[in-house]
Amino acid sequence: MTGKYAHIVSKLMNTPLYADMGDEVRYECPFCHSNKNKFYISNKLGIYNCYNCGKSGTIAKLAHLLYHIPYSEAYESLFKDVIEENDLVELDDKTLYSAIIDLKTKDEVSNNKKILKMPPLPSNCYRLLDNMNNAYAFPYFNYLNDRGVSYQDIVDSDIHYVVRGATKTSKGKTLFITNSVIFITHWDGKPVYWNTRSIERNPFLKTFNASATDDEYSRSDVIFNLDKANGQNIVLCEGVFNALTVSSDSNLGLATFGKEVSDNQVNILRHNSSRYKRIYLFLDNDAKNRELELADRLINAGLSTDRIFVVDNPYGDKDANDLGKDICNKLISNAHQYSLTDNLVHLFD
Repeated sequence: MTGKYAHIVSKLMNTPLYADMGDEVRYECPFCHSNKNKFYISNKLGIYNCYNCGKSGTIAKLAHLLYHIPYSEAYESLFKDVIEENDLVELDDKTLYSAIIDLKTKDEVSNNKKILKMPPLPSNCYRLLDNMNNAYAFPYFNYLNDRGVSYQDIVDSDIHYVVRGATKTSKGKTLFITNSVIFITHWDGKPVYWNTRSIERNPFLKTFNASATDDEYSRSDVIFNLDKANGQNIVLCEGVFNALTVSSDSNLGLATFGKEVSDNQVNILRHNSSRYKRIYLFLDNDAKNRELELADRLINAGLSTDRIFVVDNPYGDKDANDLGKDICNKLISNAHQYSLTDNLVHLFD
């Protein structure tokens, strides 16, 4: 590896080099220690990214995390000569970090358009709108209607169904998906990801997020419904049903496919911040700690505090879909702007 960041990388990594590809190098990830060696460091951007656990950031952040030194100290000692070479000496830490994150995300989006594709849909999977007169599809229409999903939602989200089909797990084993609806996530007008929800009362497999290979989009690379953002507020939820429930004329529900929001998803929200006004955090109540942590991560990524709002749900273990549109609209309208004291208050709840 040659270039302006090569000497910095050599200082940081004490694990064996797996591959040197000129503009980037691969190592064993120092965070998840996956034997797949998907930890990349870009010589061009000075960014690290693990495609196994989702950890990413600047090289200064990597030094901060690996050696437990203050970020400002890591930044000063490792980046001084690089900053001077690039006429960035006038930028403070936060501005530089935001600029690098923007470069990283733009580079990823460009690469994704060229390389990544949607994981294959399960076999025997069909579009609901193509089967309006098919009796096999009726239970799926009824199920969606009971969950508050409208005909327009089915159109906009291109919802599919499968009676019995096969897909692959992350370990390459065959997994059978039965009696499930399939939600398609789009980006730039193209399908990029899918996940399922069983319509059975007591299913063996309630939900499944598509497994992905290196050249396919994974759940950490996408956000359901973000492609529809067009100047309204966005409401970040865990699941697709919750996202559809909280959507209204002024608010667009998004889904991250679980409580764990990846660094890549945070970067995507930051990079696409011009698409929306405010971001409301509406995770399930059992993820309140993660919700407040997510607010901090969004701020660290460059979003201003006055755009981040937290939805307070006083209804225990009921999620947004359980509550319905009317109650969700009221909760969102009463949401409060996030502040650093939220974390302190939650500790004493």
